[in-house]
Amino acid sequence: MPLVKVKRQRYHIGGTKWAGLFQEAIGTGDKAMMSVHEQELIEQHVEVPTDLPPDRAYLRDSGVDVWALVMYYEYAAGRDIALVAREYAVPTEAVEAALTFYSQHKSLIDARITTNLSHAA
Repeated sequence: MPLVKVKRQRYHIGGTKWAGLFQEAIGTGDKAMMSVHEQELIEQHVEVPTDLPPDRAYLRDSGVDVWALVMYYEYAAGRDIALVAREYAVPTEAVEAALTFYSQHKSLIDARITTNLSHAA
């Protein structure tokens, strides 16, 4: 599968361009490469609100926050994509898109999860 390098100064998701934020994530060891299929999957299913960082991304059709899907996948669903899709009533492909997006913005989304978990305690 061909790979494309995601630019560090500009990152395009769902019609929104990000400068600088993605570079911060790359500096912490997040992946800088993704396949064309993965990029298309993200563009089809993931939306990032205008003027907000990638950790505020959500699924286009359902409005479910990416961080919530990731947290459920990691902590409650035993890393079972099909279970996450059933529990959130979203297509498996949408969960895969959210997890791919997460892999590109891991440090930012992990920080969001940590913040949300600390407020829940």
